[in-house]
Amino acid sequence: VVYRINKSTNSVEQVTEPVRAKISVRNDFVNIEFKEAAKEGCELIVTASDGRMCGKTSIAAGSENVKFDTRALASGIYNFTIIQKGKTIESGKIVVR
Repeated sequence: VVYRINKSTNSVEQVTEPVRAKISVRNDFVNIEFKEAAKEGCELIVTASDGRMCGKTSIAAGSENVKFDTRALASGIYNFTIIQKGKTIESGKIVVR
């Protein structure tokens, strides 16, 4: 899944279809909405293209979405991964301009 984010216009363009989540951006935050609520707690991890971790957020059981602050991210390509019980349940790319 790949998303292109334009910070100057606060817009997001979905480049490919997600499996379990939808992303939108509002005022320097990426909002990831799940097609169904998380049955158990999860973790969102955002990494740079070089593998460096840029952020980590816990997702509570029953959550239907999670917000991630992109203000500290420089322009570039980032990977996001949602992990539950040590397994990746969703992953994709975010392009920040």
